Amino acid sequence: MEIAAAAALGKFIGAGLACIGMGGSAMGVGNVAGNFLAGALRNPSAAAGQTATLFIGIAFA
Repeated sequence: MEIAAAAALGKFIGAGLACIGMGGSAMGVGNVAGNFLAGALRNPSAAAGQTATLFIGIAFA
């Protein structure tokens, strides 16, 4: 295998692994938002006070 071909192959493998990582973080953000909505539906009066916590949780996910 030529060096240029191996370098191109490494780039594609790295991009694929990065996409897998993005999928994992997307599932984490969905989990955070879904749990917030479940809690907001249980107790709508407390939902307004938890919105800032939701955004902090999404930022860290």
